[in-house]
Amino acid sequence: MPGHKLQRNLEQVKMDSAGAYFNTPEGKIFGHGKTVGNGVQGWAPGAHFIDTDSSSAQAYRNAGSKTSSIWVAEHTIRALEELSVGSTGFASFADNAYIEFGSGNDVVLKWNGTYLEGGPATGFWAGAPSPAAADYMSVAHVFEDDFNQGRAPIDANLTWHEEDDGGTGTNALADGAGGIANVITAAADNDYHAISSLHETFLFLATKKLWFEARFKVAEATTNESAWWFGLTDTLTTGGIQANNAGPLASYDGALIWKDEGTMTVDFETSNAGTQATAAASLGTFVTNTWTRVGFYFDGTATTSIIYPYVDVGAGWVAGETEAITLAGLEEMHVVAGIKAGPTAAAETLQIDFIKCVQLR
Repeated sequence: MPGHKLQRNLEQVKMDSAGAYFNTPEGKIFGHGKTVGNGVQGWAPGAHFIDTDSSSAQAYRNAGSKTSSIWVAEHTIRALEELSVGSTGFASFADNAYIEFGSGNDVVLKWNGTYLEGGPATGFWAGAPSPAAADYMSVAHVFEDDFNQGRAPIDANLTWHEEDDGGTGTNALADGAGGIANVITAAADNDYHAISSLHETFLFLATKKLWFEARFKVAEATTNESAWWFGLTDTLTTGGIQANNAGPLASYDGALIWKDEGTMTVDFETSNAGTQATAAASLGTFVTNTWTRVGFYFDGTATTSIIYPYVDVGAGWVAGETEAITLAGLEEMHVVAGIKAGPTAAAETLQIDFIKCVQLR
């Protein structure tokens, strides 16, 4: 019964608006009040304090010493408990330490010792420079077009140059969520129409990692007959593709992802002049009238680098067979995207949502 009486007495006790309790040789270990005071003596390391006059953080812990308290909000401590927290409450990250977002480790931010990386934890954009960094443009050369600038035609000597045989369809921006550019062929066998960046501003170099991505759709006029291609090339003869089903040019510097006429398989190759490495296995099966993404990552290894291709034909990114490329003798490259009509001579339209290429400077 004495214990029960003590409990009742404690429930009914009235205290002042501020108080400090349980004094130990190391300092008081609990308190409450309307003001959290840093630099105060007498509080034990780890002591708890309840701020009764706060509308936000109300629970604090002493991260300082008995001679000088430093009160840090409990929610801050919980968020940083895996980190090294200095006396100012800021977390210090070592090189290659990172913050994960998402229960499945979906996105990371990481300082790699040179620049801030940002993006998915895995896949070809992993390790790319983060656009959130203040020095993003000093770290990376960026070419991108979301086709929402209101230019008509899209090749009005501002970003793109038109590659065609002079008697093809008329390219134009189209209405559509996200901005769409239509690249259109004539109704003639092997009529090609492509767009290329005005200048050759990319070059595969040692240590200069590169990322390329495009999203597009082709509602084929005749299934299996269109050919389309995306990537980087220094040579734009016939738009960067050969007639019929011969694929990319026999000699060029670059890397291309493409679909040939007469098939629905998506292919990939790297090329240094006439030396080409073409993936033995296709990246996937193209689906007509379905938004598709293609991309690749160049790792920048000295002498001979590796390029990692990816495709998303509507079910998420799938990694393809990697291919090497020898760096010696390579020329600067254009960004290119194009489409070619097949043997039934039906006009084909390449609908492009966006194109982006990023390379370390």
